[in-house]
Amino acid sequence: MPKARKDLLQEWEELLTAVRETERDLGPVAPYYEALAGEHTQALVFKSLRDSLEASTANASRRLDQTLDRGQRAAVKLRAFIRSVLGLQSEGLRRYGMKPYRGRLRELSNRGRRRTRSVRA
Repeated sequence: MPKARKDLLQEWEELLTAVRETERDLGPVAPYYEALAGEHTQALVFKSLRDSLEASTANASRRLDQTLDRGQRAAVKLRAFIRSVLGLQSEGLRRYGMKPYRGRLRELSNRGRRRTRSVRA
């Protein structure tokens, strides 16, 4: 199972520090040290970039949610205005994605009569 990124970076940092302190005792370790140091540095850069992007994503998501909330309220007000101009029963409402009010379906009896709509006067 791979180690967590944070643990892996910490492990590399400790290894690089230990090698730096004992470089004379290890002989020709420089190419290996430099290879790991380069990868460690790049990993830190990409980790920083990822953290920055995560923060930006969270901020963008919050702002998008706020904008969608305001837009939803504006859409409700616009629909209400259109209904007030055209009327609740106007077929013209369909053009704006709204259903005209047709009243409630009401059953007159249980003897097989057709269902009718009750419409307010």
